[in-house]
Amino acid sequence: MKKAPRHRPDDRLSATPPKKWAAGVPAVTHALEYSLEETTVRRTATTLLTMNQVAGIDCPGCAWADPAPGHRHRNEYCENGAKHINDEATARRVTADFFRTHPVSELGRRSDLWLNQQGRLTEPMVKRPDADHYEPISWHQALKLISAELTSLDSPDEAVFYTSRAPYSTTISSTPAPAGSRSSPSTSAPSPGTTS
Repeated sequence: MKKAPRHRPDDRLSATPPKKWAAGVPAVTHALEYSLEETTVRRTATTLLTMNQVAGIDCPGCAWADPAPGHRHRNEYCENGAKHINDEATARRVTADFFRTHPVSELGRRSDLWLNQQGRLTEPMVKRPDADHYEPISWHQALKLISAELTSLDSPDEAVFYTSRAPYSTTISSTPAPAGSRSSPSTSAPSPGTTS
C-alpha cells in the first residue's frame, strides 16, 4: 500500500513562465508521472487508456464533450483529468486505524489536498451523533442505516447524495436532512465490488 506524500500543501508555490503548448507528449508524460505516483502501472494503463473511450470510463473531472466514436485519440484526456481519475484510483487506503487516530474535529482543519492524499475508504464507516470519530460498520449495517434514513424522510427532496466516480470504488454519504429535521449519522462506504 502506498503512503501519502510527505509534502505539505502549505509549502511555498513557485511560478514559471507559461509554456507554449498545453497538450501533446509533455502533457501525456506529466500525466503518466503523476499517475504512477498514485497507483500501479496496470491501474494507470487501465484508467488512462479507457478514459473517455467509447466502452471506457468518463473523465470525472469535467463535462467536456467527447468526440464521436471513431474520432477519439488514444489519450483523450487533459492533465487535470488524468490527475483526477488517478486520485480516485489510488492504491492508498484509509482504514479504521486512520479514523481512530484522527478525530473529525482535526480532519475538519485539514486541507482538501491533505485529505485527498490519504487514500480511499476500505469499508463502510459511520459517524454517530455527538461522536468525534468515524467507526467501521458492516455492509449490512450501513445499508440498513441508509435505508432507514431514506424511508423515514417526508419527501425525497430531503435527501442529498455525494458519489465518487472512481472506476474501482464509490463513496455514498447520507447527509442530515435540512434544518428543522432530525439529525442522522453520516455514512461513507466504498463499493461492495471494490478491488485493491
